Amino acid sequence: MEQIEITGNYIVIKDNCVKTLYGHCSKLLVEKGDKVKQGDIIAEVGETGKATGPHLHFEIIKDERVIDPEYVMDF
Repeated sequence: MEQIEITGNYIVIKDNCVKTLYGHCSKLLVEKGDKVKQGDIIAEVGETGKATGPHLHFEIIKDERVIDPEYVMDF
């Protein structure tokens, strides 16, 4: 299980030049190298790192720059 002080337990999924990071996970359900597809459950939301309550920290990273999910996702 990977951990960063701020985001706690996290997982990164890579797809070509885009990465998505899911942080503050209480439990990771996949391991490094596993293949995942849309709809797979990869982790459980938690309160690890510097979280003040259970929640998900989500980032989209393209070309090593964090981008606003609102620009690339339909809500």
